[in-house]
Amino acid sequence: MPHMPTKETLDYVAQVTQGKAVHAATLVKAALQLERTIQFVFGEAFVCEDNETARKLAFDPRVNMQCVTLEGDVYSP
Repeated sequence: MPHMPTKETLDYVAQVTQGKAVHAATLVKAALQLERTIQFVFGEAFVCEDNETARKLAFDPRVNMQCVTLEGDVYSP
């Protein structure tokens, strides 16, 4: 099972980024039977508006997940 962020982590991300990052799995709309697949593929990533936000989240000990910018830059802890 993929590592999905807790509600506390999602709340923390929303607070520290002021809406500049979103959990990648929430961006994908698919049939309910594909939910586990979506979680597996996108469960450990955030999509961020800019490099600064992505770098900050990826290396934040409270988040520690892969972050991808809208331009495609990847930050992995």
